[in-house]
Amino acid sequence: MFKAIHERFPRIDIAILPIGAYAPRWFMQAQHMDPEEAVEAYKILGARRFVAMHWGTFFLSSEPTREPLDRLKACWIERGYRTDELWIMDVGETRRLSAEKREE
Repeated sequence: MFKAIHERFPRIDIAILPIGAYAPRWFMQAQHMDPEEAVEAYKILGARRFVAMHWGTFFLSSEPTREPLDRLKACWIERGYRTDELWIMDVGETRRLSAEKREE
C-alpha cells in the first residue's frame, strides 16, 4: 500500500504514522503497525519527515506506555536516519510548517 502511495505522491513532505497500540501482535497486527513497521512505511513513502502519532495517550493495548517511543527511537538510530527528520511531539504541541524548497 505504501509503495502505491509513493508512486502516486512521490514528494511527500510529512508522513504522520502510528506507532502504538500494537500488542499483542497476534491480535493487533491486522489493525495497527508497530514502530519498526512505521519506520519502514516512512522509508517506502520517501517522506522528508516522520511524525509519530497514536501512542501514549490512551491504554488501547498491552505494550507499556513508553515502549512505542523507545522502539521507534532505537529503530531510527539503527537505520542511521537524521534526528531532525523525526518529530516526536507532546500532546497539544504544534509545529509551524513552512514552504521550504525541496531539494531533488
